[in-house]
Amino acid sequence: MCGFIGYFSHEKIDLKASAKSIIHRGPDQQNISEGADWKIAFNRLSIIDKSNNAMQPFSYDGVKVFVNGEIYNYLELRKMYSKSYNCKTKSDVEIIPYLYRLKGINFLKEINGMFSMVIIDEKLKLNYLIRDRFGKKPLFYVKKNDSLFFSSEIKALKYLLKLKLSKSNLATYMSSGFLFEPLTSYENVFSILPGSYIKFEKSQLNEVQWYKPVIKQNNFDKKEIKKNFLQIFDQSIDFRLRSDVPVGIFLSGGLDSNLILRNAIKKYPNLVSVICEIPQKEKIANNFTDVKKPENICKENNYKFIKTKFDFEYLNNNLIKIISKYDHPILNSGILIFYRLAELAKENGIKVVLSGIGGDEIFGGYPWQDKLRIRNMVLKMKFFNKSQKNKKFFKISLIPNFLLNISKRFKRLLELIFEPHIWLMKCFGSDFQYPMNDMKNNIHAKLNELSKKYYLITNNFFDKKKYNFINYQNIYYSLSLQNYFSDQMCMMHSVENRAPLLDFKLFEFMMTVPEKYKISKGSKKLQRDICKYILPDYILNSPKSGPSLPLNIWLENNALKKDLFNYIQKNLYIIENNISKDLAKSLKNY
Repeated sequence: MCGFIGYFSHEKIDLKASAKSIIHRGPDQQNISEGADWKIAFNRLSIIDKSNNAMQPFSYDGVKVFVNGEIYNYLELRKMYSKSYNCKTKSDVEIIPYLYRLKGINFLKEINGMFSMVIIDEKLKLNYLIRDRFGKKPLFYVKKNDSLFFSSEIKALKYLLKLKLSKSNLATYMSSGFLFEPLTSYENVFSILPGSYIKFEKSQLNEVQWYKPVIKQNNFDKKEIKKNFLQIFDQSIDFRLRSDVPVGIFLSGGLDSNLILRNAIKKYPNLVSVICEIPQKEKIANNFTDVKKPENICKENNYKFIKTKFDFEYLNNNLIKIISKYDHPILNSGILIFYRLAELAKENGIKVVLSGIGGDEIFGGYPWQDKLRIRNMVLKMKFFNKSQKNKKFFKISLIPNFLLNISKRFKRLLELIFEPHIWLMKCFGSDFQYPMNDMKNNIHAKLNELSKKYYLITNNFFDKKKYNFINYQNIYYSLSLQNYFSDQMCMMHSVENRAPLLDFKLFEFMMTVPEKYKISKGSKKLQRDICKYILPDYILNSPKSGPSLPLNIWLENNALKKDLFNYIQKNLYIIENNISKDLAKSLKNY
C-alpha cells in the first residue's frame, strides 16, 4: 500500500512538493525515480517485507513496476515461477516485472489483488497505468499536450498543473450522490475505470478494459451455493491476512463484518475489532444493530476490541480537517465514520484493517434499486439498447419544466418507465437535482453517456438472461463510492483497507447465483441462510443499519442552525459559480 505521483514526458519537473502532499499514503520510505521520458515519486507504506530491500520500483529486463496496493497471491506466483525466476526479497511486488516480460499485459489475469500500477517497458517504449478489477485503489490522470500526468490522489496533481473545477461534473454528483468514474470534480482530470488500463505510446493514449469475466447462471441448489461460497471466502480471508504488521477489522453489528470476523479470528487470534460508538444513532436507524451489538459479540467471545466515539463534538472539531484532505465534496456521513475508525486503528498500531465492503453488492444489491427489478430490467434494457440505435428513445429532458415540477414522484416514475438507465444512476441521490434546472441538460447528457458505457461493458460479461445485471453494474455506482472513500479515509492515517467480500473469484461466483435465491423472502436472505449456525441469532436477524451519523438530530440546536444558515448565505456564490445558479437561488430563498 503506497502512493505515487508522476508523469510520462521529456520535461524535467520537480515532484518533491507533490510527493509531500500525499506522504500519508507512504510515510515509511520515499524516493524519486526517473528515466529518459518519465519520472515518478513513490511513497511507501510497508506491509509485506518491511525491509528497505522491498522499496519500489522493482525491475526486470527493462521493465520497471510501481504498485500501490497488495498482490494477495504473490506466494503462489513466486512458487509457480520459482524454477525460472528467483526472487531476492519477500515483497509481493517483485514478481510483477518478471510476469509482465514473460506474458505481456495478459499477466494481469493471474493476479489476485487490489492495485493501481505503473509499468514502464523501456525496451518496447510502452507505458501502462493499470487499475484492479473493482477499482479498490485509485488512479487519476491528466493528458496535457504530449505528456501524461498521473497520481494516487488529485491533490498531488495540483502542484504540477492548474486544475479547474467542473461545474457539470459537480452538478451531476449533487443530483445522484455518486461521482461516476471516470469523472472527477475537475475538468480534464479522469479516473481510470475499474478493471481497465491506459497504454501510453508515442504520446497517444488508449484505454482498454482488461477485466472481462465470463458469467453464466449456475444450477446449484442452496446447499451447493453455501459450500462453494464458504470455500472461496475462506481462501479470500487467508489472502487478506497475509501481513507483516498487525491486522484489525472495522466491526459493525451487521452480517458482512461479523461473517468476516468469525472466519478470520480462527486463523488470526490477535485480530482486533475496531468499533465506533455513535450516540443517538439508534434514533435514525430505529434499531440498535450498530449501537450495542459489536461490543457484545466481542465480549461474549473474548475477542480483542478497541472502541471510540463519534459524537457532535468530534464532528465539530474535525470536519474542516477532513474536508481539506478529501478531493471531492462529501455527501455521505458514512465517509466520516471511516475516518474516525482509521484514526483509532492508527493510534493503536494497527496498519491493516478488514472491512465488509462488497457484501450488499454480491448478495442482492440495495433496496433503492428494487423498483428497477420489479419493472423487469432485462426486457427494458433490451428496449433501451434497441431504441438508442433507432434514435427513438424517449427523453425526460424534453418534457417542459412546469410539467415536471408538478410532482417529483411523477418525474421519477417517468424516468423509471422511459429512462431506466438514468433512473438507476439517480435512484440513490438526493433531491438536489430538482432545483438545478439550469444544469438539467448537462446532468442528463453526462448520465446518459455514462449509463450507456456501463451498460455496454456489463452486457459483454453476462449470458442472454443477464442475471445479476444490476449487481454487477454496482461496480460503477455503490462500489465505486465505497472503494474511493474507504481508501482515502484510511490512507489519511496510513492504514490499509482490505475487503474479503470483494475477492474477484468470490464476486464472479456470486454473480452466477440466480437472484431469486438472493432476494426472495427479504433482503440478503441467501446471506442469512449461509450465516445460519455461524453467527448468533441477534446478529443474524438484526435490521440493516448502514454507516451514517444522526446529523438531523445533532443540528437541531437553534443557535447552531442559525450559524449554519448565515454561513451558507454568505457563501452562496461558491455554489452559484461552481455548481448551479438555481441551486444557490433555492438555498437563498429557503
